[in-house]
Amino acid sequence: MKRSFFLLLIIFPHCFYAMELGNRIDPVGFAIGKTNASANINQNYVPYNQAVAALCESTIIQTTYSNSYFLPSLGRGQLGLVYPCKFGTWCASIDYYGFSEYGEISAGIAFSRWFKPYFSIGLELDYIGVLLSKDEGVASTASVQFGMIVFPTRALNISIHAYNLSFSSIHCTNSKIRIPSIFKIGISYKFEKNILLKFEISKELTSPILIGGGIEYEPIKIVTIRAGLCGQKNLVSTLGIGLNFKSFGCDFGVSYDTKLGVSSAFGLYYKFKKR
Repeated sequence: MKRSFFLLLIIFPHCFYAMELGNRIDPVGFAIGKTNASANINQNYVPYNQAVAALCESTIIQTTYSNSYFLPSLGRGQLGLVYPCKFGTWCASIDYYGFSEYGEISAGIAFSRWFKPYFSIGLELDYIGVLLSKDEGVASTASVQFGMIVFPTRALNISIHAYNLSFSSIHCTNSKIRIPSIFKIGISYKFEKNILLKFEISKELTSPILIGGGIEYEPIKIVTIRAGLCGQKNLVSTLGIGLNFKSFGCDFGVSYDTKLGVSSAFGLYYKFKKR
């Protein structure tokens, strides 16, 4: 554990920065160049962009897990629910990241609505807690997310998303933990019903601009193949596959960083019949 914690500090040198907040697990977008602001071919998970949830037509329960560089201390899990109703779509999620010396928990509830055929919008309120140590306990705050998708044509959608639009931070006894404020613009274009291209630009207030893009291809109804690239100077390659058996399915994605190694994301979901 001490070795993992030491390596963690090397990879994430900002000790007063909430490291995993703002990185909701999405095994589908993870495999498409880590693009998660715009819609995919199928919507089977609680989306990063709340406006995407408005496109869901069925109730979905899901669980996801991600890991960075095969370190047990860098594993992260999430449970989520998508619930469409007459006036829009509700989403609820809770995710946890951490180990014995440190932990982050985020629980959120979101509402989105699709104003067919022009645009969809979504808003989310999050509770964020950070386990500082066994002695200091948990410090917490609240934050707001906002997302929007515009549909110029049936095949094209342009999306925007803001994480921590409230610019919240967590105040501790002797320090302040900064929660990242991340702004994204994404474009996806569906050439056919089974081929989707995505491109995205992401900017955290104090970090360089990141770009990502990739392709999603559904050769047959139960199989989806995904690939992409993301990063800044050092491009990271991504690859993934999804299996969809009508009411349930799974998705798996991997990324390879030439300096840090392999990361992965996995998800399982169950989709109820349309109401």
